[in-house]
Amino acid sequence: MIKDGRPVDPEEYCSSARLGGRLVDGTVDGLRVAALMRGGATVVLQSLHRTWPPAARFADEFAADAGHPVQLNAYLAPAGAQGFGEHADGHEVFALQVFGRKRWSVVGLGDLDVGPGDVLYIPAGVRHRAETIDQPSLHLTLGVFARTYRGVIERLLRDGASDLDLPLPLGHPRERRNRLAVDIEHAVESAISTLRGADVEATVDRVRARGVPIHDRTGFVRAAALADTLGDDDVISWATDCPRAEPISDGHWRLVMGPTTWRVPEVVVPAVVELASARSGRRVSSLVGLDGPSRLVLARRLLAANVCRLAAR
Repeated sequence: MIKDGRPVDPEEYCSSARLGGRLVDGTVDGLRVAALMRGGATVVLQSLHRTWPPAARFADEFAADAGHPVQLNAYLAPAGAQGFGEHADGHEVFALQVFGRKRWSVVGLGDLDVGPGDVLYIPAGVRHRAETIDQPSLHLTLGVFARTYRGVIERLLRDGASDLDLPLPLGHPRERRNRLAVDIEHAVESAISTLRGADVEATVDRVRARGVPIHDRTGFVRAAALADTLGDDDVISWATDCPRAEPISDGHWRLVMGPTTWRVPEVVVPAVVELASARSGRRVSSLVGLDGPSRLVLARRLLAANVCRLAAR
């Protein structure tokens, strides 16, 4: 919770509660929250996309279209309240007004009122503040954390110029200046050589395959519990990062699927890649390039590994 631009001490709206025979501190007390709201405090639900499935689906769809990871927060404020004071965020922000009205002051735009259904875009680094007017307000902020060219280049250097990770020599502040200059020049040449030799097409494929984080984790327990009962007519859908496939040896590939990495025969790769690209999922019997028993084995392993979800039967 925040009030007048400052965070409210959690002790003012949390208490201890007995859960399962244990006394747990930091449990939100609804009565205290309501009292603080009546006094002008704003409720902030951080990372709502991690706890509420509709918010997760919305965030995931936006991220899939934008190609950048996002997070979703909610701000519930009483009338006449100000949340955070004037500040600037280090990421892009879309403010989506759900109900009530809010007055925003944005450097470069001035003051403007935002009502239900309105969306306000605030670029990274632009200072702003907001306050409710004469009625309660609920708005969502969609934060977009941009993936950058710098990040791509740094990844190329991490993967291809491991000598850059060597430490500077011990005692280098006391050594002759030109000795350190020579070492740094060699490091620069190594970086330039790595970048000049980079396979741009392969880099493009890796960037596209990385995808974005998937936050909607609903249905995983059910999928894992029913994995062994899966049949050809069941529908499964992808539920984690876009897979990355890399050839290794002897006709096998490394499949990287979010936190999961498998070593698989090459014949499995097209089925996984095609399944991951199908937003509505695929029937087990339609997984490409595999015979019936192999399709079932793959689908059951994907469910058990929490890589896929099972559609309603």
